[in-house]
Amino acid sequence: MPAPAAAPLTPVVGPEVVQPRPKKSGHPARWFLVVLMILAIGAGIYAWRANRPARNTAALPAIRTAAITSGPIERTLRLTGVTAAANYVSLITPHLRGSRSDHNRDLSTASTTASASAAASKSSSTSSIAGTSSAPNASAAFTAATSRLGSSSTAPATSSSTSPAASTSTAMGPSGRGTTSDQLPPTVGAGGASNDFMLVLQDVSPAGTMVRKGDQVAEFDRQYMLLRLDDYRASVFQSEASLKSRKANLEISHKSHDQLVLAAKGALDKARLDLKTIPVLSDIDANKARLAFQQAAAKYQQLLKEVPFVLASEQADTRNSELDLEEAKLELTRAGKNADQMLAKAPIDGLVVMQSTWRGGDFGQIQRGDQLWPGQFYMQVVDPRSMVINATVNQVDVQNLRLGQKARIHFDAYPGLELPAHVDSIAAVTKPGMFRAQFVKEVAVRLKLDAMDNRVIPDLSISAEIIEDADGHAPALAPVGAIFNDSSLKPHLFVQTGSGWQRRDVELGLNNNLDAVVKGDIKPGEIVALDPPPVAP
Repeated sequence: MPAPAAAPLTPVVGPEVVQPRPKKSGHPARWFLVVLMILAIGAGIYAWRANRPARNTAALPAIRTAAITSGPIERTLRLTGVTAAANYVSLITPHLRGSRSDHNRDLSTASTTASASAAASKSSSTSSIAGTSSAPNASAAFTAATSRLGSSSTAPATSSSTSPAASTSTAMGPSGRGTTSDQLPPTVGAGGASNDFMLVLQDVSPAGTMVRKGDQVAEFDRQYMLLRLDDYRASVFQSEASLKSRKANLEISHKSHDQLVLAAKGALDKARLDLKTIPVLSDIDANKARLAFQQAAAKYQQLLKEVPFVLASEQADTRNSELDLEEAKLELTRAGKNADQMLAKAPIDGLVVMQSTWRGGDFGQIQRGDQLWPGQFYMQVVDPRSMVINATVNQVDVQNLRLGQKARIHFDAYPGLELPAHVDSIAAVTKPGMFRAQFVKEVAVRLKLDAMDNRVIPDLSISAEIIEDADGHAPALAPVGAIFNDSSLKPHLFVQTGSGWQRRDVELGLNNNLDAVVKGDIKPGEIVALDPPPVAP
């Protein structure tokens, strides 16, 4: 196998001689300038430190400043209060009038009495026709005429004539409304004085509703009052019919008594004629004729004496029936008015505002189903176009108020709403104190809104700014904090100048809690100190 070829040999290079770089020659003038500059800087620093004033090691306080301005300024008085309506109508529960005894309301008694009187008169007239010469019949007519319920002598006739009414009354119970109704409690039974005058709110317009004049806004439960109205309407009708019947029966009784008087006179005339036959009669028949004459004369005199009493009884009985009828008519009128008053209507156009009451230990708004008492204030209908502000002012500030002063009203419920107003009235005395003595007294003030907003409703809390005084364009206004008084109580300012703070005396004009009008050598734009400067030239 042939041997590999040998690689060519690299020639060996020897060391190379490097020539050294020549040194740059230095410049002595440049180094001299650098040294001079360093010496000058050091001398300057030394001179500045040597000539500067001694510095107080304590930190100087920062002085707050403000600028003098110009423009309008107002002095206002801040009040708080609530909104209310100047034009409103308060609704109270009605006072229901009427008898609580239900007299002349039960028709069964009136019909039974009328039937008894008619039966008595019929019995007396029948007796007078059947036997005109008997004494008991004459007294029966007088008794029937002078009795409203009939007498014992006419009891059979009365019982027979009133048996239908009496049986009806027995079947319907004492009240005439049924035995079941009589067994119920008074507060549950139909009608009755205990229920007729209850005031239970059955229907009411919701609070915040806008109503028109004449709209129905509340209704009390009228069920029992309407039953009472129907009962007395029927009672009036029955009383009128009973009065007519009673007058007719009393006229019949009067005529019957007149018949008895005529019959007694006839019997007396006959007995007088019989006395003429005594000469031809025996002693016994003569004595009988004399006794018959005496008896007829006594009966005739008795009936004649009864005439004025019969007339007086008829008039009294008629008058009694007339009074019952008038009482029934009066109760009917009262019941009608009560039923109308239990329907409340809006007296004006406005907004419904419900009042509050105690209910089960809680104080809440009156609502349906509440039982109210007569004369209770339960609703207001307010005119939202006549809103006013009822506020109070401290007794110290009331001297600054005047009628007609302008005001700005801010509402807590609507932060962005502001309405103009003016002072409408100021109370002459302070508000009365409560149980404990109050040493800070307040005076009531009323503000009237000059512009309205639909969102303004009664009982909104407000804040009012009453403008006591105003300047539309003050030439110079300074902050109250920049005005100082020295020992002589002369006001002055500290104005910033190029050389420091300069004191300037001024005169004060209109001021409020923030700014004051200043008069003197002062111009808008100048800077004044809000804190006393430590050194003032």
